[in-house]
Amino acid sequence: MRILAESGLDWNVINQECQSQSEISGVSWEDALYQNMLALKTKYNIESPIEKPLRAVAERKIIEITLLRAIERENNTVKSIAQKIKEPQSFIRTELKRLANKGLITVDKAHKPHKFLLSKKPPKNMPPTD
Repeated sequence: MRILAESGLDWNVINQECQSQSEISGVSWEDALYQNMLALKTKYNIESPIEKPLRAVAERKIIEITLLRAIERENNTVKSIAQKIKEPQSFIRTELKRLANKGLITVDKAHKPHKFLLSKKPPKNMPPTD
């Protein structure tokens, strides 16, 4: 990796290929690539211009998968999800709203507290549960 990075890479092409492979395979490759970027930085002081945006995408996908799995396992209220993944309820609300806007979850507002349910079609990049 170091030799390739030092020889001159088009980082934008690498970023686009990572996104493309993630979409095609249904696997989130952004986190693995980000971890490799950190290794290059730590071991060889090679910085990539795609490191920060890659980290943001990787974190967003990890959060998405974590929330969807929690809902799948019937932790489907803000409080139960927050307790399960140990994040503040305000953060959970924001992320659940984002998932609802993407059509990945629906909100049952018939009862209080509101319940969050997976949409009929599971997201392509959600790996199977263990």
